[in-house]
Amino acid sequence: MKYNIRFERVKFTDPRYWEYRKRHYVPINGKGGCYGRQIHYLIFVDEKQVGIISGASPAMQVKPRDEFFGIPHSSKDKEKWKNMLNSIIDNVLFRLEVDTPHPNLASQILAKWRRQCAVDWISRYGGKVIGFETFVDGDDERTGVQRGGVCYKADNWTFVGQTQGSAKAHESGMHSPIVRRKTSVKLIFCRRV
Repeated sequence: MKYNIRFERVKFTDPRYWEYRKRHYVPINGKGGCYGRQIHYLIFVDEKQVGIISGASPAMQVKPRDEFFGIPHSSKDKEKWKNMLNSIIDNVLFRLEVDTPHPNLASQILAKWRRQCAVDWISRYGGKVIGFETFVDGDDERTGVQRGGVCYKADNWTFVGQTQGSAKAHESGMHSPIVRRKTSVKLIFCRRV
């Protein structure tokens, strides 16, 4: 079944965005999980808002993702590393809420979002887009829900591995010291343009 899907690009502070954001399983920090470059959308199906989806700057170093895209890590390739990293969009958030089952809706939204986000990303930030990454928290401790990235698989994203259960993060904002924090292990999916 084909759905009438529309995106509305909004600011991160839009109250309609936050109505969905506060119910997402990724905890809200000072920036809601987004640093650097970012683009946020409301998702509409048949002109009814059913969710939100966002793209942002990718994680700095993720071995399985870097191997998938062929991102170098030697000091002599720093410029190539930076350019390639700036060409990847992290699907940092995807929240979909529908009352009744809608087969294949999530994968159709992802496919349309990838096309739209790449165009908007280039328009806003320049450069090119070579692909996408996302991190799926396999176990939601709050609800007991197990996630396996089914909608990403249906949109032909490749499972490239898992995180190691820790991440570097700014202690309290972009200009504060970086600390290593324990996190849940996440499934990593990537897709080339």
